[in-house]
Amino acid sequence: MYSPEDIYKLASTIWSDPEDIAQFTAMAMGESGGDETDIAEPTYETDEVTGIKTLTNRGGDTGLWQIHPMHFDPTNPKYIKKDDKYQHDLVDLGIVSSHEAAQQELLEPKINALAAKAIARNNDHAGGGLDSWDWGTNSLIVSDEEIDWDTFSPTTFYGRGNQDFGLFLDEAREFGQAYASSLTAQSNVAPTPKRKFAPGMEEAVRSVVGTEIPIGPGTVGRGEMSLLRRTMANLEIPEEIIEMFGKGLVALLPPEYIRDVPKAVWARAGLEIDSKFPFIVTPISAKPFDLNGDIRGQLYKHARGLINGIGNWFVEELGDGTHDADSE
Repeated sequence: MYSPEDIYKLASTIWSDPEDIAQFTAMAMGESGGDETDIAEPTYETDEVTGIKTLTNRGGDTGLWQIHPMHFDPTNPKYIKKDDKYQHDLVDLGIVSSHEAAQQELLEPKINALAAKAIARNNDHAGGGLDSWDWGTNSLIVSDEEIDWDTFSPTTFYGRGNQDFGLFLDEAREFGQAYASSLTAQSNVAPTPKRKFAPGMEEAVRSVVGTEIPIGPGTVGRGEMSLLRRTMANLEIPEEIIEMFGKGLVALLPPEYIRDVPKAVWARAGLEIDSKFPFIVTPISAKPFDLNGDIRGQLYKHARGLINGIGNWFVEELGDGTHDADSE
């Protein structure tokens, strides 16, 4: 199952414009809900009087963007080559290897994304699409013309008609801003400092933010600092925070990202943020910690009381060896 964030990262390898990436991310969520293995089942309509079922949709729409069989299955009644305005399918375009293997290959998310891109740009049209096919060179001529999302046909991808499409789109745009900032920071980060996180701290932070967002143990690279500079301006950092910086008990993240994570999420991983310093993550009750002691153990002790009833989630995320998979 792909999360919206996973889809966004995948889409960013296919499209370059942030709005295009967000639109295709939202469409995938509207189409498949992020299930890359989804193949639509046939649907039927039952006559209330006779009880007779009539086939209303043959199904077969495949993968993240629910690619319709009309684009790869010659036996489908709507197969595009039966229409004069179309001249090629996904096999002609080289996106799948054959009609027989097409559906299985489209379960691969990147191939599915390439198919979605081709369909969106009307690569299958004989003429009039954003891109066109040159039969003389047997190659695709890619246009500079951009997709106009205000007039983009909702029937090209029915996911655009999903009742939550607007929500999916807003979330994709929001994540995209944070993701772009993280990539910018990552590309400009200075060489990794010798200082390391206190035991347990990095694992706890990563359990919340994942692996893509740059974090620093008490220090930041040049790229990260440029993101934090506005937030840190005119702030007097308390002595206790400075002490935690020195011992690697503080994680720094781009403020654009950290503000979007609910405090309850940090708490479930035994972490907290201070509203005055929205770029700093510390362990819950870090101040009374024995800074020379077992940080992981103390983290677990303080956080466990806050998340009583959640089960073994916290222990499993920190990986301290106490989780028993058979006990669930």
